[in-house]
Amino acid sequence: MQNQIVQGTNSRNQYGSINVKFHSVCVDNFFSNPDLIRDFALKQEFFPTEEGNYPGARTHSLHNIDKTLNDLIFAKIFSTYFPVKGYQIKYENTQITFQKIKPFAKKAGSIRDRGWIHVDNDWSLAGLVYLTPNFNTNGGTSLYNLKEEYKNSHSDWERTPMKHKLYTNSKVSYDEYAKALESNNSKFLEKTEFKNIYNRMIMYDGHEYHGANNFYSENKDERLTLVWFIDGITIEKSPYEVIKGKVDESIESKIKSI
Repeated sequence: MQNQIVQGTNSRNQYGSINVKFHSVCVDNFFSNPDLIRDFALKQEFFPTEEGNYPGARTHSLHNIDKTLNDLIFAKIFSTYFPVKGYQIKYENTQITFQKIKPFAKKAGSIRDRGWIHVDNDWSLAGLVYLTPNFNTNGGTSLYNLKEEYKNSHSDWERTPMKHKLYTNSKVSYDEYAKALESNNSKFLEKTEFKNIYNRMIMYDGHEYHGANNFYSENKDERLTLVWFIDGITIEKSPYEVIKGKVDESIESKIKSI
């Protein structure tokens, strides 16, 4: 495929990722046919987390569903940063899945439907596409800075057992959960908010603190997203060019053939 710029493997290099700093981006109308992507996602099997490190359920990685579709979507993702002729993007390790999250509460305003602010230290780049039409626009994602007074005391690997209990459907005390969440999230200052708009793509450096703002929506729909993480990114010269329209056509054609 001549317009593909992404090559990758599923094993992590022993030397870790290349130290590349990515600026955050927000792209509306990311897929030319988001309904097709959404319908394809909802046909997949979703698996709940066993560790409780994230809410809801995720599919198998797209690499395991269809390798060509996986590579096509990564080509489109990287074209956001490198839309010009002459670059080839390679990566060492990836995860890309669909994720859906049911509201944890029956009414709006519950603290259980707020996300935990965290950082994806294992990854160079992370992002998602919102794939639920007419979802609560305040159910998007925000980026944060750690407050100055916590920079020498906060650990990115702090255990959060209350989060893990809720996300594995264990019994949780509302008051204890609220206290734990507030203790974690109060250490941060919001700097950027991305609204949950259908077919909006957001992407940010893996070392940015971030969190989901709300899982609740009045229409009771699940919060469906396409979520990815990438590490070990290198940039090389290439004779190929990403032509966005061509990538979209290839993605749609591939989904229809699966």
